[in-house]
Amino acid sequence: MNILNIRFFNLIVVVTTTVSAQHIDEEPDLNAIIESVFSVQDETVNNEDVYDSFMHLFQQPIDLNKTTRNELQLMYVLTEQEISQILTYRSKAGKFLSIYELYLIEGIDSMKVSLIKPFITVNSYDHIRNDSIPFVKKLWNYSQSSLVLRYSRILEKRRGYKNRQQPGEFLKNRYYIGSPDQIFARFNLQVPNNLNIGLTIEKDAGEPISFIPSKGLFGFDHYSGFIQKQFNSRITHITIGDFQFQTGQGLVMGNGFSVGKGTESIATIKRFDQGLRPYQGATEYGYFRGVALGIGGNKWGLDTFFSRKTEDATVTFEKKNNQQVITGFIQNGYHRTPAEFEKKNMAIVNSIGFRGRFQSRYRNLTIGISGLWNQMNSPILENFNYYNRYDFSGINNYNLGLYYDYFKGKFNVFGEVASSKTGGIGMVQGIIANISSEVETIFQLRYYDKRYYSFFGKAFGEFSVNNNEQGIYWGLKVRPLAHLQVHFFFDIFRSLWLRYSTASPSTGHEWMVYSRYDVGKYSTLDFCYQEEHKEKNLSPVGSYEYSVSSGSRRKAKISYQYKPEIGLILKIRLQGDQFLLINKVSSGLAVVQDLGFQFNWGYIKGRFCYFNTDDYNTRQFVYEHDVLYYYSIPAYFGHGIRYYLLVKVLMFKNLNFWIKFGQYNFFDQKSIGTGLDEINGNKKTEVRCQIRLKF
Repeated sequence: MNILNIRFFNLIVVVTTTVSAQHIDEEPDLNAIIESVFSVQDETVNNEDVYDSFMHLFQQPIDLNKTTRNELQLMYVLTEQEISQILTYRSKAGKFLSIYELYLIEGIDSMKVSLIKPFITVNSYDHIRNDSIPFVKKLWNYSQSSLVLRYSRILEKRRGYKNRQQPGEFLKNRYYIGSPDQIFARFNLQVPNNLNIGLTIEKDAGEPISFIPSKGLFGFDHYSGFIQKQFNSRITHITIGDFQFQTGQGLVMGNGFSVGKGTESIATIKRFDQGLRPYQGATEYGYFRGVALGIGGNKWGLDTFFSRKTEDATVTFEKKNNQQVITGFIQNGYHRTPAEFEKKNMAIVNSIGFRGRFQSRYRNLTIGISGLWNQMNSPILENFNYYNRYDFSGINNYNLGLYYDYFKGKFNVFGEVASSKTGGIGMVQGIIANISSEVETIFQLRYYDKRYYSFFGKAFGEFSVNNNEQGIYWGLKVRPLAHLQVHFFFDIFRSLWLRYSTASPSTGHEWMVYSRYDVGKYSTLDFCYQEEHKEKNLSPVGSYEYSVSSGSRRKAKISYQYKPEIGLILKIRLQGDQFLLINKVSSGLAVVQDLGFQFNWGYIKGRFCYFNTDDYNTRQFVYEHDVLYYYSIPAYFGHGIRYYLLVKVLMFKNLNFWIKFGQYNFFDQKSIGTGLDEINGNKKTEVRCQIRLKF
């Protein structure tokens, strides 16, 4: 019996025992993926980036027969050893016959295979690139389309809607202009390896549906979309519309999928040279809008683009220089009140960028260069404070970066250095060592000068902006037993100049230990402890005087999960926080019980959570299951309970329906929220429903 026959026989066994338990329409378990990357969630993670990036992979899965190491790393789930095993298996055994063949590879965690299945494929559709096939025939025979419609609403009436009936508040512009309905629609059409079209329409609660061309309003508040055509020639693609760019380690451009410190102590630290990625998210910032062109060959590539995009901003008139200036950009995307509406599209940002890269013969070395030039329609001039003395000011900026990524045996060395017009330098240097199948480690250095500035940079770091920071990170993953994993990291950082929250140069450090034990085929037990020490301002003791003290935050979580391929889903989670500053100690606690049932026609999932927190510093973040394409990581704050029920129904082969009902019930509050979001009463209820049609 030859190798191919053996593979085929083993594959039949795997498919028989695995596929029989699968759903008719497989949906990615983002809850489990986020848990594997961020066991303890908090506000520092850009959840929208994480969710949108996984949804992009869901819509355009990775082809196992053509994938590279960098592409497999994008899922942040596989270890370097597991990625090497997959690539070695393919080089020795030939092309994959099915994604289920991953279960046959020795050393691959079967639970991880279950997680990544929605994001991988073995359908390359190479023949569609053949220019001899008429485009209309490609569109008719191979196109894949989907339409998603979603409606959400908070049932209780918030103050912003009541104020519209109160003349005094109305005259003060303290009210929401639009209805409390949140509406979302997304359309996708794809001819694999040939054409990709996407369009997203969205209106947040409180935003109006109106036509004001001067403010960029044409019905709904937000539109995002693109058209991308791929070619089988030196010209690789043309993209028109919205897109993101991530190059090197993110010092010049990093507005794609990038995360940071968490349970996954190695894979999330390194950035990946993704290049251009079409964008159609609901987030209204962090992307380009224009036209991009890609050219390349087998070992080299060049992407260039031009973008002209309006941004929300606070704009004032400066009498000294008799000019209009931008004092700050607004990134929340809300246009509910007259004040918020006035700031819509007040700034124009023109951008020109490029990325060129070269790969060695064996594709183990990548060298790249990237550049970005930005110009605003008005100069940026923030109100002066000592902490922002070195922040960017002016009408234009440019960045230039050089990066590399080198694999040799069990080692991966990577890095980037970049400069900006403001005179600063940014640098990242790291090494990943796959010491054995049981031990993997990473060591990374970072240096971001206080004068370095990039509008779209997003390299790894402690702070949200890559400047005024130095740091050393060490991460470790060990598998001491077959069913036991232990992850650890330690990060030390410092700022040589003031920051918004610290009135002096400061230092800090953070460490975490996480362990997961596979109790059985479908059961896991995991534990996480995380501790951070960082200097913070205390209350002012004078007009311009602050005292700075070291504060600490401790987080712990333990959970148990039982999740077979079909049937009962059970998970219980206990987590808590403690925040210490001077002699003041505050704490928070959450007990979460998840219960669900999976069927061939869909699923039912629910949660009951009890939480009790002393203050804002100890609020609890826990990921919630939600409808497809909608992320939900609410902050549990105060004393009360939270429960929800989510139902998915496969109504027909290509039509899915979701509905979710959730409610907060607070024990210690007579009102919920502040300002225009305030609700009279101790309950807050939301309803969300969605349909998806594939055709």
